[in-house]
Amino acid sequence: MSERERLNKIASRYNIGVTTIAELLQKKGYPLFDVTPNTILTERQLAIIHATYGKMKRYRLLAWTAEDFTDNAKMNRKIINAHGWNHIRNDVFVRSKDRFVFIPVNQEVDHFDYWKVEDIEAKSPTAIDNFMIIKEKLCSPSGSIPITPEVREEKEEMRHGKSEEVFKLKTSLFPSKINTVGSIDLSALNVSTRPQRKTKEERRKEREERKNQGCKNKDSRFNSQDAIREVWQRFVDIQERLIRQRCSPISIDVDSIEIENDKLHVTVDKKQKEQQLDTIFKDKLGAESYDLASGTVLVDENKWTSLDEYELAAIRKTLSENYIELDTTPAINAYIDYGSNLGHSDQMSLDELHQLDSIITHGNLIEGMIHDTVAFISKVSINTDEYLKYLFGDHYVVYKQKKRKQEVPKLIEVFEYQNQYITWETIQKYQDIGLLCKQYVLIFKIHNESALKELKDSFDCWFPNTETFEFIRVFTRKDPFHKDFLKEVNDNIRQFLEEATLYCSENEIEINVKFTYSISNYKLRMLKFQEVAALIASKGTGYSFNNETGAIGIDFNWREQDIFSILRDIEKSIPFITINTFEDHRFKCKVDTRIIGFEQIKQSLEDKYENIDVANDCVNHKIHIKLPYVDASYYSQLETHLEQDLLQISIAGIHISIEPKVEGKIRLNVKYNNESRLEDLADSITDMKKADFGFMLDEKEVAFGKLLKANYPDLVFDIDVTNEEEKEFIIEAFESKVVNTIIPILTGDLEKISRLKDTFTKATTGTELANPRLQRFIFDSSTATKTENIDNILRKDGYAYKELCKHLLNRNINESQKQAILKAIFAEDIAVIQGPPGTGKSTAIAELIWQLVRNGLKQGNKRERILLTSETNLAVDNAISRIVNNKTNLVKPIRLGGEEKLESEGLQFSIDLMKRWVEEGDSCLFSDEKDEESGVTFHTNLILKNWIDNISNRSFDGNGDPENPVVARWQNYLKSPDASLRKIVFDHYVENANVIGATCSSIGDKRTGNGEFNGFTQFYHNFCDIFKQRKGKANIEFTTVIQDESSKATPAELVLPFVYGNKAIVIGDHRQLPPMLDKEEFEDTLEFALKVAKDDEDKNSVRKLQNFVENHFEDMEISHFQRLYENIDDSLKGTFNLQYRMHPDINEVIEQFYRADGGLRCGLVTPKDLGINDHDFGNPFSRYHGLDIKGLIGHKTHVLFIDSSSPEMMDGYSRVNYGEVETIDKLLTKFENSDSFQRYLEKFDKDEDKQIGIISFYGKQIKQLQSIAFKHSSLPIRVSTVDRFQGMECNIVIVSMVRSNIIQSSRDQKPDKKRYPELGYPVQKSLGFAQSPNRLNVALSRAKRLLIIVGNQELFSSLDIYQRLFTTIKTNSNNRILKQDEV
Repeated sequence: MSERERLNKIASRYNIGVTTIAELLQKKGYPLFDVTPNTILTERQLAIIHATYGKMKRYRLLAWTAEDFTDNAKMNRKIINAHGWNHIRNDVFVRSKDRFVFIPVNQEVDHFDYWKVEDIEAKSPTAIDNFMIIKEKLCSPSGSIPITPEVREEKEEMRHGKSEEVFKLKTSLFPSKINTVGSIDLSALNVSTRPQRKTKEERRKEREERKNQGCKNKDSRFNSQDAIREVWQRFVDIQERLIRQRCSPISIDVDSIEIENDKLHVTVDKKQKEQQLDTIFKDKLGAESYDLASGTVLVDENKWTSLDEYELAAIRKTLSENYIELDTTPAINAYIDYGSNLGHSDQMSLDELHQLDSIITHGNLIEGMIHDTVAFISKVSINTDEYLKYLFGDHYVVYKQKKRKQEVPKLIEVFEYQNQYITWETIQKYQDIGLLCKQYVLIFKIHNESALKELKDSFDCWFPNTETFEFIRVFTRKDPFHKDFLKEVNDNIRQFLEEATLYCSENEIEINVKFTYSISNYKLRMLKFQEVAALIASKGTGYSFNNETGAIGIDFNWREQDIFSILRDIEKSIPFITINTFEDHRFKCKVDTRIIGFEQIKQSLEDKYENIDVANDCVNHKIHIKLPYVDASYYSQLETHLEQDLLQISIAGIHISIEPKVEGKIRLNVKYNNESRLEDLADSITDMKKADFGFMLDEKEVAFGKLLKANYPDLVFDIDVTNEEEKEFIIEAFESKVVNTIIPILTGDLEKISRLKDTFTKATTGTELANPRLQRFIFDSSTATKTENIDNILRKDGYAYKELCKHLLNRNINESQKQAILKAIFAEDIAVIQGPPGTGKSTAIAELIWQLVRNGLKQGNKRERILLTSETNLAVDNAISRIVNNKTNLVKPIRLGGEEKLESEGLQFSIDLMKRWVEEGDSCLFSDEKDEESGVTFHTNLILKNWIDNISNRSFDGNGDPENPVVARWQNYLKSPDASLRKIVFDHYVENANVIGATCSSIGDKRTGNGEFNGFTQFYHNFCDIFKQRKGKANIEFTTVIQDESSKATPAELVLPFVYGNKAIVIGDHRQLPPMLDKEEFEDTLEFALKVAKDDEDKNSVRKLQNFVENHFEDMEISHFQRLYENIDDSLKGTFNLQYRMHPDINEVIEQFYRADGGLRCGLVTPKDLGINDHDFGNPFSRYHGLDIKGLIGHKTHVLFIDSSSPEMMDGYSRVNYGEVETIDKLLTKFENSDSFQRYLEKFDKDEDKQIGIISFYGKQIKQLQSIAFKHSSLPIRVSTVDRFQGMECNIVIVSMVRSNIIQSSRDQKPDKKRYPELGYPVQKSLGFAQSPNRLNVALSRAKRLLIIVGNQELFSSLDIYQRLFTTIKTNSNNRILKQDEV
């Protein structure tokens, strides 16, 4: 490859766009400084392009719009020549019906090869890549199309410009009243505008080069297992640097900044993303200016026509990710305005409502209806000045304060009391508004000149302007205002008088004291908002209020009710508030109107113009008309015809307009979903709650505190800085408005990746390992030490088996669980256990821990140390909670981690909660907070209280005569322990603790990896405190480490805890969620590694890894747990094959996912029926639900499939299916109105047992489902993603699949049978998330009694495993299958 190659030649060689190359090089860190065709590329840039695109030839995939091919060779040649396909300058593929046809440049052939779509999808799905086909990846052709060879002279004529014009208009087949042209041949346009390509000889040489390079790559390929290990080593090494680069700043509105009592209140600047969109449109499409709200954008014609299909698809994808829907077909836009003077009908004033209602009533221009109920939406303001004057009278003072760097002085509100003060009791009474004393000033005026002269030399607090001595006492967070402040004031006065009276008498000294107080404006607002919230709540339905933002909403009947009287009543009820209204206030309305005769206008235009789009816009009172065109030279002719036709519409009161053609520009239609964008931004910020934040100042990162509240767009931060000077600097920076962006400081992420790097390096190098053999078996489980005589150990008449059964903690442990537990107990290095959903993993883990502790104690090992861990808090908490029993205190678990992160099941073991209990007693176990999803208020148990109860029960077993006063006193003492007893219990429990529960990410000793980290982790501190180890000298070590949910862990995450254990027990299910890996993230990491490589050898090593990631990423996506499970010896491997969660009918559905592992059976009926259909809900094994909803669910229905035919829609990076949302809404209504469902709810005491779980796979679908769940407030509903539901279960589960075989571009898009005759919408075949069955397995396996699936059968049946699933549902007579419209 030449060192002086130009950009346009490289683009031509690899059949890719210039913009695509520019984006690639920008992403890889080697940007082009001038993106023009003649730009000279550097060696490194050429190498990147060749590595990315040079391996295989990519061919364009174009649409075939001509007649279909026949079996006649001559006829096929005529078809090819008639549409310009004999003049192509590069080999292409075209899609004709159900096959892809290869059309070569050299057409001196007697046939064209073709591939059936179904063959490609089945045998070579990776051959299709974004409207391009990689021929080398294709399977063998499905057949060939006969064709007469092309005559060379025709080619030569075309090459010398002797052919006819390529752009031809087809004549209209049907006469019409409008004199219009036919459609333009888009395919001919596409092929005729391609740039000149390389010659065949040049392409042949390039193919040979790539082939030779491929051979070299093949020779250099190394062991997949070693490659994956090395990739992960590089990944964790580099990620620490890259995390900082990926931290996106958040723009804030500087005018919203408010700081009170170390709390920073800001509002997110919503225009942040819009500025980024501006760059996209201007750089890529050449738009000089645009208004997304207008629905159209003018782009540069030259830039637009130079785009190929691949570049165009990339632009559409980028815009879609930025919530913009782009119609890539240019169109003439016309409008019929039938009510512009009425304003937007979604936001109308009362006058406009009456005006529109009058027009509809008269029926001359507009028809339709206005809903009676409209919404008043506004904000409540607090009249702060009046309220403070009411509270503090004339003591309320406002003055201006201007600090350096501040352009505008800040208004400071304080309350000053001269020789008066607010009592300590009053200050405590008004803590709800944040009342505090900021300072007091002692003011001394000396009326003796000689004494004044002497005292000036004695004190440095002389103020010459006032000729007074002023002592200022400021109260801070470190030195706060206190109860004995009056004594302090008098002591300070006395101290001054002692000195002053040496030179004058007390009568010559004038003394004044000035106290200054402040309140929190934020707390004041919140207090008044709470009053408003209480009043609004009492009003009933139709009223809403957000007591964080002050937003108020009132639904009222605009025809009958006076909204302003309603508002005045609210203002009178709560003093010092104002509900903001405007002179011509607009209300949110629901209007369904259109011009009279709309259907006739629409039908007439559709009959006369091909592909025209005519849509009524009732919001703007317009008809939008879009007439697509391809060739700009015919724009004027089409525009004239359309205008003449529209002018024939004889309806009084309308105005017709057509957007004019702008020279050198093309007008495209766009739709900007700003509401969805703001939703996603709000979600991302809310997820960062409790995260550290900072800002950049002079290239320095300044940390200022944590995010406390996120009520988008309003954010509240705690300015958490101990140094007063630093705090003052931070406050000044915000108040002077020099800070307009804030950034999350990902200390937690950096610490986590640092620990991963440290432990992964230990595992790969074999240093500092508790078990030196870990280096081998954790990456290749086949090398783990096998258990000898495993058959004897598992024999039911053997000692080990009998001993296990004799001392079972849980008598319901089944045979497969017993075998797995025995294998784990006797394993020397590692044991791997697969546990499908509902098979009792948590119960088995608790039993395993009990047996390990019991055996350790039996063998004299009193300090058995077991680490129970998982990637999620929920998995740890579920397993650890099963250990609680009323028989024995032998197992003493302690849960590490912040209380706010723990589930209720694990909170009872929290070391922090235990410490609080010692200090506060039982009061710390009650909480007023509610679970965000379920709304459940709960009381926390505590393992120490369970411990005391067990001691009490055993102590008085058989002797607990309640009449005996000694027994009664002891029982009462133990039941209500005082602080001293609580301390004794805590100390003894911790001293004998033998199980530690913690998430994987928290485990580690030193905070290593970055200069800003120092000292030890909280985990290490707790470890040393619990096990009485010397900090700094001790190493973390456990006898056994048990990791649950291991299938979700990456290799680095899975390895981390086992570095600290003598034995590893790995538990998971590779048929459930695997780790979520991003190929692009690995590519970026390795690209960075190449950039910082220390020598050529290191660079070559990185390049090998890059090649591996590029070609074998699917190997990396296999969970490390699966590799361990499949390679380990049978003596070290256990499988649970009985599940106890689901009804057998649901089990039949789930069983499809486990056939390769020997299947999955229902333990509720195997080996015997435990009462699966028992009508007694008190039977823990019953899965009877008793629901009887006519036409939907019967007593025996446990699986209901609703075949959805509604289209999916892309929304940013997410997807939504509004039809499925409506179906689930109807389902919930049926539950709500069902007497049998109400009786069903009465059977349960716990709220979680009553809940209907609604699961989906996309965040935007979850948002929609949460909104309908809110509507059904009488139903207990939990809505969440499949990831959050893993490890959980519900009696009733509804799964929304979202993906469909059809797709719409907007929610209001109607089916168009003319354009899409088969289904009314564009066809889509991607399964998305469901391409891997694991996620669906998790979703479906959450249900215990009733599983309802809402999904598109046709799309999902394209995979064999799902086809079996549907067949299973269909063949079981208890199950029901309904169409969407039957619900």
